[in-house]
Amino acid sequence: MKKAIDIKSLIIGILVTALVFTIIGARGKNSANFDTITAKAIRIVNQKGKVAAILASNSEGNGLEIRNGKGKIMADLFNHPLGTDLFVYTEEGKPSVRLGSLLGGYLKIYNREGKIVVQLEGVWEEGSIYVFNKKGESVAKLSSVNGEGGLCVKGGVYIENQHGKPVVALAPTEDGDGAIALFDRYGDFGWGMKGKR
Repeated sequence: MKKAIDIKSLIIGILVTALVFTIIGARGKNSANFDTITAKAIRIVNQKGKVAAILASNSEGNGLEIRNGKGKIMADLFNHPLGTDLFVYTEEGKPSVRLGSLLGGYLKIYNREGKIVVQLEGVWEEGSIYVFNKKGESVAKLSSVNGEGGLCVKGGVYIENQHGKPVVALAPTEDGDGAIALFDRYGDFGWGMKGKR
């Protein structure tokens, strides 16, 4: 004997099943947890669909790029075979700060035109501070690296001309006395004096 199918029960069953799948689907759509995501690149977009950040890896290294609402790069962090670099940019897209680990650590600070004005570095177990003019030309250096023209063995203060050649040096000698030296425009030694009498 055949049983009659109750249409009301069938419709209620279909609707309950659809409701369960809808609830499960809605929860998974906006909130997901993963143990591992494997990808060569991940792009994050803002509410307008413009790229806000990129996390990527390629044959040259790995990096993270952060952009502003106009799509210009504001910060860039990446590693490469020689070290790791962090760049920070102005709203106009010009470099503002660079921090890195190439052959040691260094920090470079730029002016509004994107020209370097100060550089601090620790390379080959020595430290140096460089000062540049608004055109990005070196004008002074404070360094623990051996001096210009054999003047010192413990570093010193050096003033440079617009061509990057040393013209004045203040530094200690091998014996620990103070010394001053003047150089011509080509960086060739011209005159010097030690503090010891």
